[in-house]
Amino acid sequence: MADGSQEITVRPGETIILEIAATPSNGAVTERSFGAGTGETGSLEIQMLDEKGDPTHVGPLYLVAKNGEVIEVKIDSRGVGAVESLPVGDYEVTLQKPVDDRLLGNVGGFAPASAKLPADALAIITKILATIRATQQESGKGSYTYTLILRGYADNTPGPDNRKLSENRAFAVKKAIEAGPKDMPWLYLVCEGKGELPGDSEVERKTNRRVDLVLRIRPRTRT
Repeated sequence: MADGSQEITVRPGETIILEIAATPSNGAVTERSFGAGTGETGSLEIQMLDEKGDPTHVGPLYLVAKNGEVIEVKIDSRGVGAVESLPVGDYEVTLQKPVDDRLLGNVGGFAPASAKLPADALAIITKILATIRATQQESGKGSYTYTLILRGYADNTPGPDNRKLSENRAFAVKKAIEAGPKDMPWLYLVCEGKGELPGDSEVERKTNRRVDLVLRIRPRTRT
């Protein structure tokens, strides 16, 4: 179990009250339950507390079921949240949002002022997509969402619109991915044009004419 988390069990017809100390070094969970009955679901009430025991707002908070389902609990400004219909089962309470951004590589070497893909771009893209497929197989197909962020950049050579150029480079990579195998419908593609990066030498400017491919993995949530 991850640091700052604790397992809870939801039983049929039961309401569980969690009081969670939100200090990073503590993360302690005090569990109280009542009202056991015959229903197939339970309910959950949560109050986030600071180090003094006063209500505090540090959301979002996630319950992670043992079957991999992730349930997001929205915490209001009073540090209170609830789930009225919670499936029976075992959960792990975690205070930190599990987000994973991974820079998998980049398509570089664009010609100055051009968004045409370099000659080695398709080979690089194919290798990165293979890595994403393997990651999805290892992490679990239904437990997470996968977004590939294509971040385009330009060098600082004066031009009419370097931000637009950087965006066009990202879209060129996106178009190449979409023209390839159709076996990744679960992968979302997002293009970003970041504009120009500083660089005084030709080597630096060539490095800056690129598109970074960043894989963002988030839990698939049910609120």
